[in-house]
Amino acid sequence: MDYIKQVAQMYVGEYLNFIAVLEDTGIIAVIKQISSIDENSKKSTNIRHWSTWVIFHHLQVYQPIESRVEKFDNMAIIYLRDRTDERVSVSDVMTLLMTNCGVRFYPVDMSRDEQLFPNINYKYNGRHFNVITKTWKSFIEEEYVNGTPVYKGYIADILDSIAIKLNFTYSFYNDPEISWTGYVKGTNTSMFYKVVNGEYDIKAYPSAVSEEKMKHVDYVFPAYFTDKVIPTYWKRPVSSSFLLYTKPFQIVVLVGILLCFIYFCCFLRTLERINPCNRGKQIASLKEQIFHIVGIIVHQGGMLKIDSLTGRLSLASFWIFCIIMGSVYKGNLVAFFTRTNPVVVFNSLGDILDSDYRLGIMANTTLLDQLKNHSIPDYKRLQERLNANIQLHPEMAAYNLYNDDVHISHLLAGNYVYFAGVSCTSFIYANNCDVIRLQTVAIYDLFYAFGVPMKSPLKHELETTMNELQQTGLIEKWQRKWWPERRKDFCNAPLRVKQLHLSDIYNG
Repeated sequence: MDYIKQVAQMYVGEYLNFIAVLEDTGIIAVIKQISSIDENSKKSTNIRHWSTWVIFHHLQVYQPIESRVEKFDNMAIIYLRDRTDERVSVSDVMTLLMTNCGVRFYPVDMSRDEQLFPNINYKYNGRHFNVITKTWKSFIEEEYVNGTPVYKGYIADILDSIAIKLNFTYSFYNDPEISWTGYVKGTNTSMFYKVVNGEYDIKAYPSAVSEEKMKHVDYVFPAYFTDKVIPTYWKRPVSSSFLLYTKPFQIVVLVGILLCFIYFCCFLRTLERINPCNRGKQIASLKEQIFHIVGIIVHQGGMLKIDSLTGRLSLASFWIFCIIMGSVYKGNLVAFFTRTNPVVVFNSLGDILDSDYRLGIMANTTLLDQLKNHSIPDYKRLQERLNANIQLHPEMAAYNLYNDDVHISHLLAGNYVYFAGVSCTSFIYANNCDVIRLQTVAIYDLFYAFGVPMKSPLKHELETTMNELQQTGLIEKWQRKWWPERRKDFCNAPLRVKQLHLSDIYNG
C-alpha cells in the first residue's frame, strides 16, 4: 500500500489503472486499505477518485461492496464463471454509478461499446469539500438568513464557478476565534495550520503567498487576486482655513498703511508751516488736516482747509495714490479668495516620512518581514516610524494589524497615511476626490491564492480551472464587481443639475 501511495503522489492529476483478481473476502480488505491511505494522508492523496478499478470476483450479491465503495468514483466488477457454467449474460460486467440513492452497480452492455467508467465524465461526481475561510470585506462576507450563515463575495463567486465546472459541492467554515497567523515557529493554532494538517481541503481567505508558507502548503496558481500596498491619505490644506483667510490682513500690511498715513500727515503739516504764503495767516490745525486727509478717502472731509497750491497738489497726489493702492489691493484680495486652496501633496515615501502625518499599516507577517529585512533606507525608516507611532499612541497597537474600519476612520479624519492594499481603500478612493493614492510608491505586491494540503491532487484541476476563468475574463469581471474604480474625469467633471421646470413644482 505504501507503493500505491507513492505512485499516486508521483502521478498527480492522472488516473491510476488497477486490475485485481480477488477472492470474496479480499475485495472488502483491499477497499478498506485503499480508503485508509486517503484518510491518513492528510489530503495528499485521493486514490478513490484518481483511479479506475477492474475487479474479477465470484460474488453472487453486490450489496456488501456497494456499502464499502461509496467514496470511490470508478470501479467495474466482472464475475468469473466456472468452466462448467455455459450461460452467457451481459450482467457479468457491472459498473459503479452515482445515483440520488447513493452508489449502485449497474450492468454494462459491452456489445454496444458502453463506457466502462462513465463517472470520469462527471469530474468529482458531487464530492463534498470543506473550505476554511475568514470574513473580509468584498473577499468573503457572511450574512445570516433565517439563522443560517450565507457567504457571498469575490471568493464565493470564484468557488461557485469552480464547483460547477468540477462538479463538487463545498461548505465554508469561518471560525472567528482562530488567528490569521501563518505557519510561524511551528504554531498550530492558526487557520493555516488547519490546512497543513489536512483538516480542510481548501484554504480560501485573503492571505498572501510567501516563500515560508509555500514550504508547508501547495498554492493554486495563477493567484486569484494581486494587490499592491500603496500609501493612501486624505489631502489637507497647507494651513487652516482661519489662517488662510487672515493672510491678506497681515500685520505688515496694516502697519505699512498706518506708517504711510502718518508720514503724509507730518509731511503736509510741515509743508503748510514753512510755506511763505502762509506767513501771518492762521493755518489749519493738525487735527483738521488729519480729518481732511481721511475725508478724501471716505468722502466726508467737509470744507477744504488747505489753501496753498503745494498743499493741495500733495493732497491730490495722496488721493490718487490711495485710489491706485485701493484698487490694486482689492483686485489682489478677490484673486486671493477665489484661487484654489493649496493642499499637501506627497511625491515620494521620503516626503511622507518627513511629514507630521501619522502612519498606519495593514500588517501581515509577509509585509512586516519585508520591511524589517529590506535594504532601502526609507523602508527601514517606515518600520521605525510605525514602531514610534505605537509607542506614542499605544491604542494603535490594537488596530495596527487587521481592523480595516479603524484605519479608514483615521484616514478620513485627516493627518493619517494608510499603507494598505488597493482592495482595502478602493471604496473610499472611488467615491471621494479628497483621497489620494501615491501610485508611484508600491511598498509590496501581495498575491492571494487558494491553498491546498501539500501534494493534494486537487491542486491540478483547480489550477486548470483557474486558468480557464482568467482567459475567459471572468476573474476581471468579478474584480470590477467587488472593487469599484474611480471613473475617468470623476474629480474634474463639473457638477450638473437638472433644469427646474414649472411641472416639477406645480401639479395641475
